[in-house]
Amino acid sequence: MINEVFRILVEVTKNIKGAKVENHKFCVSVHYRNVDENSWPIVAQFVYDILKDYSRLRITHGRKVLEIRPVIDWDKGKAVEFLLESLGFSCNLDVLPIYVGDDTTDEDAFK
Repeated sequence: MINEVFRILVEVTKNIKGAKVENHKFCVSVHYRNVDENSWPIVAQFVYDILKDYSRLRITHGRKVLEIRPVIDWDKGKAVEFLLESLGFSCNLDVLPIYVGDDTTDEDAFK
């Protein structure tokens, strides 16, 4: 489903200068940071229109980015916890996880 939405979004945004769509395997990011400000609503409308057909996906907002994610109880903070557990470091006091991010979508990882 993520791959399908990614392909659709790449196609519908290809004529919007500065729009960038990224497939992060578990989510799709639509960046509009380099899009002319007058075209921001057009990018957003494309995303919202496409997501109407995908009830199992939701949109989260970051700084000039729309992220399309599955409707599950999962975020970047839970991903960090999962990695620590998977690697056997969740109860190790000698391990300090370092997370680098600059967007509101990264806040769960910092918590």
